[in-house]
Formats: sequence, C-alpha cells, structure tokens
Amino acid sequence: MSSKKTNYPYYATWWFFIGLLFLGWMTPITSNWELYLSGKKVKGKLVNIRNENGRVLRKYAFIYKGHPYFSEFEEGNHGYTLPLIVDLYLNSEDPSNNFISETDFMYVGNGLIFPVILQMLMVPFFIMVRAKEYRD
Repeated sequence: MSSKKTNYPYYATWWFFIGLLFLGWMTPITSNWELYLSGKKVKGKLVNIRNENGRVLRKYAFIYKGHPYFSEFEEGNHGYTLPLIVDLYLNSEDPSNNFISETDFMYVGNGLIFPVILQMLMVPFFIMVRAKEYRD
C-alpha cells in the first residue's frame, strides 16, 4: 500500500509555516530597522537610578552631544546579571528614541508579545489545515 502525496495549499506547507514563525521572531529587529540602518551606534553603561517612588532601577546611560540620556530598557530587581556595557542604536534627531541591539534585550517585555501570540495562533491553525486535508 503506497501513501498518496497530498498537495497542500501554500499556507499549509512546512516552509510557509516556518517562514511565518521566523518572521514573527524577527519582529523586534525589524521594528527597529530604521535605527539599524541610519541610527548612530553608541555604548551604554549600566547605572542605578531612583524613580519618583524611590525604587532603584537599573538602566543604561549614554552621552550624546554632551547630554546624558537613558535607554528605553528599564530593569527592576529581576535578579539576573546584566552586562556593564552594551551597544545602543539611537536616532540622531531624538536620542531618547533608542534600543539595545543585543538579543537578550530584544525579547523581553513588549518585544516578546507579538512573536509568542503569533506562534500560539499559528500552531493550531497549521495543524487544523493539515488535518483537514487528511479528512477530505
């Protein structure tokens, strides 16, 4: 008994599924493409600051054109070790628009929401479409 080859529609093929998941996990990088291509690269140093509630936060500080700025990354006491110096990309006109280019920082907080939700939705969709072909 030979197995029949099923011609799946393009959205039910493995390469399409893996490609969509790959694009989803690339979102933190592609959402900052403009800063990657035309942004200024600077070094940021880990500092402790106090917010208005008196809580100590760790952020990355950098100096650009003689003025101090802080990174968008903000770490409360999560207990993991952070590097002392990181590379940041920033917008020359608005240095407060910046991001840390290391992968440890891309997939935390809001950078993790879209890839995880996309993956959670794609897996059941892919399984249902593939299973439908076997039923027909």
